[in-house]
Amino acid sequence: MKKVIATSALGLVALGAHAQSSVTLYGIVDAGIGYQSSQTSLGSTSGGRSVIKMVNGIW
Repeated sequence: MKKVIATSALGLVALGAHAQSSVTLYGIVDAGIGYQSSQTSLGSTSGGRSVIKMVNGIW
């Protein structure tokens, strides 16, 4: 009889323990890609360059 009561009690506890199906995050997510291009002047011997990078955001 004690085993039946203990098993029933554990079964009731197990019903209350379950994983949450969704997670809510609060804040601002702001990220992007930045592109910067440097052009050379007409008489310059050095070449221009382009940079693509991730831009920091706010979390």
